[in-house]
Amino acid sequence: MSTAHPPSDTDRRARRNVWVLVAAQAILGAQMPMIFTVGGLAGTTLAPNPCWATLPISLIVLGSMMTATPLAALMQRHGRRVGFVVGALG
Repeated sequence: MSTAHPPSDTDRRARRNVWVLVAAQAILGAQMPMIFTVGGLAGTTLAPNPCWATLPISLIVLGSMMTATPLAALMQRHGRRVGFVVGALG
């Protein structure tokens, strides 16, 4: 005889949260490759020289690289909310 209990509301909510997080991670994982692809194609169409086609994407990566450490230090000192506001404004 099985002694398993029926799933409670907490179990259902936890399972739902897991599926929502899985879907969000899948969407986020597909975002950057699509930005790189579409940005490169748009740059090829708009740039006078194909050498400049991926400059905007390169600047995005460079900007992310240069701001990650200062923003992490800011969030460590003042909290995530302040870091999010600064990141959203910048």
